[in-house]
Amino acid sequence: MFAAEIQIIHFLQSLFPQKFVLNFFLPLSNILLLISLLSFLYFYVCVDREIGCSFFVSLVLNFVIVDFLKISFAEKRPFVADSRIKNYDVLLNNGYSFPSAHCAIFSSFLSSLYSNFRFLFSFRNIFFVISLLLLVLCRMVLGSHYLHDCFSGILIGYFVSFICVFLYKVYEMRVPFNLYVASSLILFIGISANIVCYGNLHLLKDYLNITYAFSSAGSFMLGNTLEKNHFNISREGRVLKKLLRFIFLIVLLLSFSRLYFNIMPNNAVFTNLFFILFFFFISFVYTVLAHKFNLFEKKVR
Repeated sequence: MFAAEIQIIHFLQSLFPQKFVLNFFLPLSNILLLISLLSFLYFYVCVDREIGCSFFVSLVLNFVIVDFLKISFAEKRPFVADSRIKNYDVLLNNGYSFPSAHCAIFSSFLSSLYSNFRFLFSFRNIFFVISLLLLVLCRMVLGSHYLHDCFSGILIGYFVSFICVFLYKVYEMRVPFNLYVASSLILFIGISANIVCYGNLHLLKDYLNITYAFSSAGSFMLGNTLEKNHFNISREGRVLKKLLRFIFLIVLLLSFSRLYFNIMPNNAVFTNLFFILFFFFISFVYTVLAHKFNLFEKKVR
């Protein structure tokens, strides 16, 4: 199977000049992933808290599942397995191939989008198929993934979106559990696991991304619970106000990220701390701060 898929990748790379690959396929692959990631921020601060939370949960689950499978199977990337395959993704010099995180996250994003906004997709099947096939083509032409990596990622993302729908129904049923306790426990697991991995980098380095995901999830859930219980700020508003709200958030996040990494040491513990502060800022600090500047509507009674 691998020999046949390597031949397919080699054939696809022979069809397109290097300049076209770098100027079209590489940006397109990153843009589709970026849209998936930014959609969480947009829906959380501009549309609906619960929809934004479901998008965030799908992102975290995708990262955890994909990373766990990558570590478990430890499949070499095509450009590592065969010297004829070129690596056009300059940021991707290591890591494992199976499954594709790009495909998993984008597939989950499309499925979640359809679940919440079905009226937007009168031609949803065509839209889904074309966009997903484009991403699969991108990942293969770039030499980053085999065909089975991409389709496995799509299935994982679709499966994760169903899990998120189930979790949202559980949330709507008001199943009695303390969100403060749950979020604090997840955060504690993420921090503890990160410290253990950092202390045993030669054995557990590959698991660091999973610890970042747990820490991010716990921090975000804790901040969201605090904001909802103490402020419960509405996401309603005029289009212009929502746009300003989103732009303000992006500017602050970029500024915070640049300042943090210019000041703090570059190691796994401080990277984990960054994710904790980053997602707590989104779910609590920013919402309260932006409300003070009238970027959000009045508090919901």
